[in-house]
Amino acid sequence: MQQNLPDRNHCTGCSACLNACAHAAISMQKDQEGFLLPVIDETRCIDCNLCTKRCPVINAPSFEESPKKVYAAYNLNPMQHQKSASGGIFSAFANYYYSLDNGIVCASAFDSNLHLSFILSSDKEDLKKLRGSKYVQSEVGLVFKEIRKQLNQNKEVFFLGTPCQVAGLRGFLGRDYVNLFTVDLVC
Repeated sequence: MQQNLPDRNHCTGCSACLNACAHAAISMQKDQEGFLLPVIDETRCIDCNLCTKRCPVINAPSFEESPKKVYAAYNLNPMQHQKSASGGIFSAFANYYYSLDNGIVCASAFDSNLHLSFILSSDKEDLKKLRGSKYVQSEVGLVFKEIRKQLNQNKEVFFLGTPCQVAGLRGFLGRDYVNLFTVDLVC
């Protein structure tokens, strides 16, 4: 019953497979270099192939999109600019979503034990811990499921991640949402 998920040389560690598995048969475990990779518990796997169907490496998501556009921007607020590695743009987007009655921001943050993982936030106070470069792999966990739940409740969700994490989210969701705004970080 071993699923044909990408090997270590191709897997991005995006956790789309973890989020897609309805039987909790997949866990993300660190390899010898500390990179998170999916491991399948054969006793729980029912061979439904949802993990491979949602994997953006195996099945690149195809969504209706307008032509690709690239923008450069700079936040004119000097306080936000100084506290951000993105020219302050993350802060500007996050503040916009925090200003909405139904806005949610999802990005990575360190906890008190310096464990880096994604969090969903509707509290502007969280912006302090969401800003800044992290330079290590952030644990996605089951946040994609939480994002889908928020999207289905018509919340406006802003997700910031690396290109493979954004692809993982989109692959997991399997369709476009007009209330989802994603930004890919250069990694």
